Amino acid sequence: MEIDLNILERNDWELSLKILGEINSYREQKNLTVLNKDTLFVSAYAPRHYDYMIENNVINHDFFFIRKQGLTNLGTKTVGEIIAYGYPNSSSIVSAWILSDSHRKIVEGDYTHFGIGIAKDNLNRNYYTLLFYKK
Repeated sequence: MEIDLNILERNDWELSLKILGEINSYREQKNLTVLNKDTLFVSAYAPRHYDYMIENNVINHDFFFIRKQGLTNLGTKTVGEIIAYGYPNSSSIVSAWILSDSHRKIVEGDYTHFGIGIAKDNLNRNYYTLLFYKK
């Protein structure tokens, strides 16, 4: 899958880095490996998905297999994904993910890297796609 890295210019990097930092803080508290931030490929695949969700007014994991295959082609062994929308800040979304059993399993998973894409729709709601992978 071709990826246009220019899409990275639209990402909300300030919020992205806060979320990634809070997830790593949580992982440290659990004595889990701190994840490396992937601000290139993962953070480029993620915006393609939030664009899809915004354009179609849906929240889902449609076409995850394409994002997973793209990262697998770059040498990853495993890939996980978390999505969300509407949360206004990093602490509210990270807390929600940790309180959810299925999301917490991904946050605590055996990964080495992660990246995130965040954008606002025309109603000023944040859409999030967070991808984890293991090299």
